[in-house]
Amino acid sequence: MFIAHTKIQKDNKIAKEKLRDHLINCRRYSEEYGAELGLSHVTGIAALVHDLGKYRSSFQEYLENTVKNPDQSVRGSVDHSTFG
Repeated sequence: MFIAHTKIQKDNKIAKEKLRDHLINCRRYSEEYGAELGLSHVTGIAALVHDLGKYRSSFQEYLENTVKNPDQSVRGSVDHSTFG
């Protein structure tokens, strides 16, 4: 399973958002906003590809290390945005 985001909840459990779900939800919202300009297909495609770099093993390892060692992780140290 590929992860898009992690978040520590109030009970200190770690919630993980699946990358697939994240991209599909982004597409849905983007298509709604883009429809106002007649660009729903364009904005939908842009939303689907914006985080494709998170499908790399290096980014997934970065997320896991961030959860395990939050004090040692450096935000943005693994690039994912250029791939989208």
